[in-house]
Amino acid sequence: MPNLNVQESERIKVEPFIGELEVIATGLVHSNDRSPLLIKLDDLEMIFKFATDKNTNGSLVNRVVEGNRLIWTLINFKNINGEGLIEPVELGSAYKRTFYASFWIWTPVPESDVRLINYVLYLGRIVDE
Repeated sequence: MPNLNVQESERIKVEPFIGELEVIATGLVHSNDRSPLLIKLDDLEMIFKFATDKNTNGSLVNRVVEGNRLIWTLINFKNINGEGLIEPVELGSAYKRTFYASFWIWTPVPESDVRLINYVLYLGRIVDE
């Protein structure tokens, strides 16, 4: 077993990567239709909203950028097994690097509006701005 040589007062630095993408934030939160999930990264905001549309078959993901805010509208997300975007999706750039997100959402009781949201935010290659 390697000797990490970490002093008691020091914190261990953990930097997870998925391939070339650096994981900068991840979490599992509880949400519902009345309380959208808001994730803030400095001046950037990501909002996850849920909607139901009886005229849409299956689920649908819409995303809109409004200034420094990215709004995900997740339509008909009622799957007990979960659904979402498990592969990282490039959203643009942040912190002089490509910026990605992925998420998976479970609805434990499809008749309710309670959701479990697992999200991951990533940084990729350096970009010229």
